[in-house]
Amino acid sequence: MLSNIVWTSLGSVSLNAALNALLMRPMGISGIALSTSSVTALFALILGFLVRRENLKVFRPGDRAFVLRVLAGSAVMGAVVLAWSAAFEGLFDVGTETARLFEAGGGLALGAGVYAAALQIQGIRAIPDALGRLLRMAIDWRRG
Repeated sequence: MLSNIVWTSLGSVSLNAALNALLMRPMGISGIALSTSSVTALFALILGFLVRRENLKVFRPGDRAFVLRVLAGSAVMGAVVLAWSAAFEGLFDVGTETARLFEAGGGLALGAGVYAAALQIQGIRAIPDALGRLLRMAIDWRRG
């Protein structure tokens, strides 16, 4: 089973890179988001098939509701980033690399903020917990 997961992971990374390259020029940042989302969905389906084939249990009671809340947060984030990209490309000439960098950087920052807020509103404390772990790790690293 582990080798299947490794090969599937390598395949998804390769497919994501190829789709990014293919969709980036005609669609801009939206093409990257589309390819990453599509490959992630495909990867999840393949992993689901592999898990089912091995008769493994993935979800405990209550996990499905959690997954649906995370997916709702992801959908909100995707919609906001898509709107950002459309608005940015409508207002600015994105023919320069600098404009593309601002579009991508702004989209990443906006997406992270919206996703964190969406999870927080739903009572999912993953972001504050992860930031706390990163802060503790940085403090420990600094101490030596």
